[in-house]
Amino acid sequence: MNPIYLDIGNSSYKLTTKNKESNWNPLFKGSIHEFDRLVEYLNRWGQSKRLVYTSVRLDFTKKLEAELRHLQLHQIHTGLIPPIYLDYDTPDTLGMDRFLACSGAVRHAEGSSVIVIDSGTACTIDYMTAKGVFKGGVIMPGVRTVKKAMHDSLPELPEVSDVDTLHFPGKSTLECINIGVYGGFSAMICEFVNRFKRIDQGARIYITGGDASLVRRLIGTELSIEEREYLLFDGLEALVRDLSKTE
Repeated sequence: MNPIYLDIGNSSYKLTTKNKESNWNPLFKGSIHEFDRLVEYLNRWGQSKRLVYTSVRLDFTKKLEAELRHLQLHQIHTGLIPPIYLDYDTPDTLGMDRFLACSGAVRHAEGSSVIVIDSGTACTIDYMTAKGVFKGGVIMPGVRTVKKAMHDSLPELPEVSDVDTLHFPGKSTLECINIGVYGGFSAMICEFVNRFKRIDQGARIYITGGDASLVRRLIGTELSIEEREYLLFDGLEALVRDLSKTE
């Protein structure tokens, strides 16, 4: 029986498993503020179910473990990563989601190294070699976090709108704000990706996360990017399989 996989992020969670065709089958997802709905959903499962999860939220990790004692819970954390796959000075503070998304991308990259953009509440841009060695990267606010900060700090300005295209230079205050937020955000991503490209020209670029489609549209044709929704789960499944071989 396939295990259930859970990712607890900063502001949301996602639950999935593999179907008979070995494709990811989403089961449940929601805002972190609706975490009780997830617990209620999981409480319906029998004791034989195995839940493999990763989390960047210690508070919700404790809650999960306290309320789902009847399930077989298996937390995947950075302490389980073999040191040879980490070229990182502070592995104890590394978000497991960053490593897993890169690891998942490597499995799609056909022998190439990867640059992975994970755009959610935070946006990370990380680099991993073709042999699966995590080399580090960049953490910055996600695009929606930037929008919220703009609105909260500058309440007299128009609120950032949802856009698919940007026109430069802006001819209205709203257009100028949109260019500043969206254009500035996509320009930062392109700059950091190009820095990685100067290190490794052959690295393939992937994007994932809740705002992946939006960010990919904003970047346009400036970068050749492949969007994959389940990179983290691809990496999670592969790591669990590798760990089981060493047990």
